[in-house]
Amino acid sequence: MGLEEEYGRVKRQRVAPGSISGATPGVGSFERDPNLIKLEHDLFSKLAQIVKPVQQTLPDVKESTVKHVSVEDAIRELIELERHQQS
Repeated sequence: MGLEEEYGRVKRQRVAPGSISGATPGVGSFERDPNLIKLEHDLFSKLAQIVKPVQQTLPDVKESTVKHVSVEDAIRELIELERHQQS
């Protein structure tokens, strides 16, 4: 089936010049092609399936394993590490 046959089955309405989508009162609006509506629906449903948010499962962390130290404590620890490497 060609496009000519497909579009030949679509109902047509006369549209007044200068009117877009029924912007002029009393004039009929454009009728959307049912095939285009179906295609649009299929496209958006496929995109919705592709773009589903991925839920990441993170491990449960009850305690923080990060130790906060001051600058002075960090310098002391570095000095101790250096002494142990020399001996």
